[in-house]
Amino acid sequence: AFLFLELGNFDNALRDFNKCVQIAPNNWETYYYRTSYYEKNGDYDKAFEDYKIIIKLRPNNPEPICDIADFSRYYLEKPNLAINFYKEALSIDSTYDVAIHNLALTYENLKKYDEALKFYKKTLNFAQTPYNISLTYRNIGDVYSELENHEKAIENYNNSIKINPDDDYNYFTR
Repeated sequence: AFLFLELGNFDNALRDFNKCVQIAPNNWETYYYRTSYYEKNGDYDKAFEDYKIIIKLRPNNPEPICDIADFSRYYLEKPNLAINFYKEALSIDSTYDVAIHNLALTYENLKKYDEALKFYKKTLNFAQTPYNISLTYRNIGDVYSELENHEKAIENYNNSIKINPDDDYNYFTR
């Protein structure tokens, strides 16, 4: 199914994903990849249902909850629903940097800058890779730029560049 999906042979991909579900209904990965099929074909209701199944199959794991939050934000264009899911993920693991960062990004997109800054700064405590730390500083810089606090924006862009000097977008935003 996965290869058919990659090749754009969507009918065969769906057929094989459905067969996988029939054979192994508790294999969360099948549902996860089938969401890609549904997303590519604009069948968002079915993708959402598969995300809910994944959450049931992976209880107490923040990753699938973040996935449905991202899906809600990007595909369903329901940022408030996404916020609820990110908070649910954080209730399972309050240090999960992906949930913290994406919650901040959602608040930033809603122009709720104080909340965005709060969660971006919290992300810095838990981000696990230099790229994520650099990205977070850049996002903080973006918020300060929106608030027209250019001194703090530049300070954060500079922090981002110190951590990841090879990312051209860090220089572009500064």
